[in-house]
Amino acid sequence: MSQIKKRCKKTQFFYTVFWLNEEKIVKNVLSNACLVDNPIYYMIIYIVDIFIKGGVYMEYFVSSLTELFARFIVVFTAITVHEYAHGLAAYKLGDPTAKYAGRLSLNPLKHLDPWGALCMLLFRFGWAKPVPINPMYFKDRKRDSAITAVAGPLANILLSFLSTILFALFYVFVYNYHLNFITQFIYTVFVQLAMVNISFAIFNLIPFPPLDGSKILGAFLSYENYNKLLTYERLGFPMLIILSLTGLLGRILSLFITPILSLWKLTLNWLINILL
Repeated sequence: MSQIKKRCKKTQFFYTVFWLNEEKIVKNVLSNACLVDNPIYYMIIYIVDIFIKGGVYMEYFVSSLTELFARFIVVFTAITVHEYAHGLAAYKLGDPTAKYAGRLSLNPLKHLDPWGALCMLLFRFGWAKPVPINPMYFKDRKRDSAITAVAGPLANILLSFLSTILFALFYVFVYNYHLNFITQFIYTVFVQLAMVNISFAIFNLIPFPPLDGSKILGAFLSYENYNKLLTYERLGFPMLIILSLTGLLGRILSLFITPILSLWKLTLNWLINILL
């Protein structure tokens, strides 16, 4: 390489502008470029470099786009299952409000909250449009409200568990033998489906109004304290927005989500090792 550089004195400017650090490209594509005192050769090498690097950038772009599309599928699935479970539990306990509102549906658009979905896409936690519930239909207001509330996170946990099993089977019997764009996409969907549902369940189990955890907590409070807790629901949502924008909510959640996801990874590795 040093010998080639010495022969480029007459075209030092073009050498400075277009010379590439990729020694392999220089040797393999145009090893004798500097022997010909013509800057067009450096232009050729420069264009080749752009195409090679462009291919890397395009591959990264496609990979990121694929991951984003997979995240959309996962978020819509997590939200739909969560809210449908709420509505179904309430309906089984005697409250037909969700059914009359058209929320007993597996259509994601029925349950989508734009801001909550965006938070799930970016931070892996968020919320959906609340299913309308009228506790006056319940025989035991506190107990049945708690059962309805826990149904959503429980559905997400079950979906994460199912996704983990399916992923392990897919990884061992399909992904190991057929690595291509489709299998990579399915791989991404399964992994995110498990992780996002875990995060979504943990987030909603926080005993902070209007999250599901506050209604579960209410089952263990006196009616007086339970009613006081309900009065904070309208204030709780703006506070969650502020906490999420400042990043404080993410740091608090990471204290709980990170160790649980680590446990999930250990469980997944254990399951894969059994199947291998």
